[in-house]
Amino acid sequence: MTQIVHLSDLHLRSSNKPNMTSELSYSNRKVEALVRRIDQHFPHAHVVVTGDVTDSGTPTSVEAAYAILEPWLRPDRLSVVPGNHDCGTKGGVWIPGRKRNLIARFARSTPQKYPWVKMLGNIVLIGLDSTADTPGQLDEQSLLGDRRYRELLTPIERALLLTARNSIVQLAIPLLARAARRIQFAVGRLGDDQLFKLAQILVAPEMRKRIPVVIMHHHPRVHEKVKGKFISLADSKALMNILEGQTTGKAVTVLFGHRHHQDSWEEGGTRFVAAPSSVEVFQGVLRFRTLNFNENGFVSEEWHTMPWDEITGRTQSWAKSLS
Repeated sequence: MTQIVHLSDLHLRSSNKPNMTSELSYSNRKVEALVRRIDQHFPHAHVVVTGDVTDSGTPTSVEAAYAILEPWLRPDRLSVVPGNHDCGTKGGVWIPGRKRNLIARFARSTPQKYPWVKMLGNIVLIGLDSTADTPGQLDEQSLLGDRRYRELLTPIERALLLTARNSIVQLAIPLLARAARRIQFAVGRLGDDQLFKLAQILVAPEMRKRIPVVIMHHHPRVHEKVKGKFISLADSKALMNILEGQTTGKAVTVLFGHRHHQDSWEEGGTRFVAAPSSVEVFQGVLRFRTLNFNENGFVSEEWHTMPWDEITGRTQSWAKSLS
């Protein structure tokens, strides 16, 4: 039996201060408590964090995350994938190098090139970066050298950007340009390269006797007509086609977060499992899910809770209720 502990959307910060979103306040203290509880009760399980490890991807928040998760930093214990918040401020302003820094810092436990593969007993764990190919993302390239980004700018905006390199305007103009053209900051993309490699992995001969478990950040099925445009996985149809076409081996399980909602369902022979934010308090408790797999595939899932007042000595009046 192989067991996975599924955490997501930790939103760790550089210090243990209240967050603008009250449900995420004191996230560092909460995760420290979760680490202790999981070490006590699930010392042999593999822990996955499906994105938004940090709240904004700053170097100090990455270092805080590294320090808190350091007891798990080995390949057989921890795997993380980046989320939109790991790429920049509040998950919407993509800032050069932030995601790259997170990936490099956790190299002791998680491969740096995506998609990556880990063998965990009878499981093949496959890591995907759903922030990998987002139009308008600020990366190492010159902003004006990126064709997809350049097409979003008017001639006047291009001229202003050229005169404002290395200044705050360099960020302000892209924000205005993208907002005006309804480029959604929290939308995810896997990109053609990752999707092609995922398809190759799933049909590899060695996969026939192993159970594939895919981890990523973005939700593959967002049905809200308005909100969904801002938080969806843009190439979810391509991903679903690949998963539905995987008929040669064991059923695939996909773990993800992003929306801070719990959910699980089966579709096209694939099991989808959405985690809420592991640092949000519901009915006075923190909660996380474990999933159990045997040689034939997924067996069961269980929820585990920890009273918030065990951590702080008091309950939160704004704690959400389960629905």
